[in-house]
Amino acid sequence: IVIDKDYIHNIIHSFTNLSNVYKFKDFLNNKNISQIDMNNINEFNDIDNNINEYNDINIIACICIHNRNDITKLTMRYLNTIGFYKINICYSNINDYNNLKEFHNNDKFHFVQQKNKPLSLKWNECIKSAKQFNPDAVMILGDDDVILDKYLNYCKYYIKNGYDYISNNKWCN
Repeated sequence: IVIDKDYIHNIIHSFTNLSNVYKFKDFLNNKNISQIDMNNINEFNDIDNNINEYNDINIIACICIHNRNDITKLTMRYLNTIGFYKINICYSNINDYNNLKEFHNNDKFHFVQQKNKPLSLKWNECIKSAKQFNPDAVMILGDDDVILDKYLNYCKYYIKNGYDYISNNKWCN
């Protein structure tokens, strides 16, 4: 299948004016971690004012995990607090699965097992298994990627307004 790039309704968002710092809780060590606060970005103000308008947009986070227990647990605890419809986790070994046992009975989480090599098959299985939930979109994240709920709402806004693909031209670390 060949897709004409002009056919896809795409936005590449440029993050600018990121000078403030937002704090979220490190649930494992009871510390604050610096993260970017997007309160001063004008596009988010309208979205925040109409937040309930985007609750019907279902985004699934697709995450492959492997042998990074502490950071993975911290990340999943945080992602559980924001507006994902589901968090689809593809794991390779039983230790990774057992590390996240606190989420096994959480309806927001779905676990699927696949070999780690080749990694491409693991990602394919993660995305394939997300289809059963009929999402409006999937967001591919690493096991240590953290996004703000505001960014997730921003994505929901553009999905609701007909965009097929959302990407970024800058990353914060």
